[in-house]
Amino acid sequence: MTEDVFLAMRLLAAALVGASIAACVPARADLGAADVGKTRQLSGTTHEAYCGANENIKCKITFESGRLKVDGSRGIEPYQVKEIYFSQKLFRDYGFAKKGALCVGGFLGARHCHVHIEIKYSPTLGKMDDSWATFRFENLQSSLIFKSDIEAWSGEPLRAVGPSVKVVE
Repeated sequence: MTEDVFLAMRLLAAALVGASIAACVPARADLGAADVGKTRQLSGTTHEAYCGANENIKCKITFESGRLKVDGSRGIEPYQVKEIYFSQKLFRDYGFAKKGALCVGGFLGARHCHVHIEIKYSPTLGKMDDSWATFRFENLQSSLIFKSDIEAWSGEPLRAVGPSVKVVE
């Protein structure tokens, strides 16, 4: 073999080894190691909250097989969601303010103001009318983890004011 052929074979071998190594390393987008792919990840948390608008029924909320489920129910899929509200409301009457009033200014604290997440959705079990689901969290940190999971599951960010709705063109 001539020296040129030998050098060409070494360069080809080096290129093949480099290509095979590059194929084994996951590709990173513009944000490098922070990039997690096309969808946000769910926390995997079983969320504990109070369910219902007026009741104080403790419930467990999970995200399984693409569905939001409450206490092991059949659950709903993201396409069924029409609106999501995220707000802090009074849990009970307090002075001049009535239960369900929006908390403003944060002066009442967690003892009186709880985080409410309300979801308007289309049921699949033969009902024609939309339904509402209400989740109430005493703990702000727990509600923020749930909010993040709702956003990851639905693929839509929750607005700070007003309903979060999916815009369809």
